[in-house]
Amino acid sequence: MLNIYLTTKTGTYASTTSSLACLPCAAGTFNPGQGAASSCAPCSQGTFASASMASQCTLCPKGSWQTALASPVPCQLCAPGSYAPLLNSTTCLRCPQGSYSTAPNQTALASCLLCSAGYYQSSQGASACSPCAIGTYSSTQGSTLCTACSALTSTLANATALQTQCLCIRGYYAQQGGCVPCPPGTYKNVTSNDSATCLQCPANTYDATVLVGDRTTIDICNKVPDNAWSPPGSTTFACNAGAFYTLAITLNVVCNFCPQGTYSYTSSTACTACVNSTSPSGSPSIASCTCNAGYYRTNTLSPCAPCPASLLYYCPGLAFCFTHEHQDPDPNASQAANPCPSHAGL
Repeated sequence: MLNIYLTTKTGTYASTTSSLACLPCAAGTFNPGQGAASSCAPCSQGTFASASMASQCTLCPKGSWQTALASPVPCQLCAPGSYAPLLNSTTCLRCPQGSYSTAPNQTALASCLLCSAGYYQSSQGASACSPCAIGTYSSTQGSTLCTACSALTSTLANATALQTQCLCIRGYYAQQGGCVPCPPGTYKNVTSNDSATCLQCPANTYDATVLVGDRTTIDICNKVPDNAWSPPGSTTFACNAGAFYTLAITLNVVCNFCPQGTYSYTSSTACTACVNSTSPSGSPSIASCTCNAGYYRTNTLSPCAPCPASLLYYCPGLAFCFTHEHQDPDPNASQAANPCPSHAGL
């Protein structure tokens, strides 16, 4: 029972079991005045008392907060991304979207810094801003979102600040303010606005790509088959002279050598037979056809014609027929020369 004749001191309270004892208020509680107090009051939210016998509780300073009742520990500092502008705060205010703060114990909104161009923050209470991802940009401070580059464009790196840094993506190049696909026979493997960056497929390769925009690497340039060729920037190939197009079992077009006794010019789909003549495999023109004995040609590109049926001519199957005198000026030796065979109709 409280002793009504006992006067307590500040920071103490009267014992209910002893008529002469004044007990100290515990940490986190206080007694502000003298009297016959039987208990100490708890410190309210936003205050604390770290020592016993407190006559009053200490207010949380600016930049800190406290939500507990009867707290014996000092107030907690506001975390980065927040601030407390008033004493006795029970919570910290968060930095708004588009801003951040890196240090604790901040006391004013001014401590929240705006995100730089190229960065954004969509949440409140942030301790840092995030860089705009590749393909997006933010051109102003305090951005809460990044803006996506227009179709067929992208940026080269994170944290891009300017729309002009949105460049044509791989497989496209800049033309008349837009991005257009690299033409057939070319490719572009970088993001840029340089119209010269669509590179030609090398010689002896060809582009068989069908889908627009797929020309993003040199891998679209297929090696020509054996016995074929192509100039730079080709979308097809040609068989070499002496070869012809053939559909293989794999349904791929290949170039095979012309057989003996035939020839072909470049890009041929079939071989042409040598007439009155023969040729080795893979012959590239009619000039490769050697006239049979008894035949001749007036020039290297003409067909082989029969020599005149006369004992005056010697025809070994060369380009021209020879008289015996031209072949061998010795009259005796010329008697051993083979005369041209007779030909019907001559």
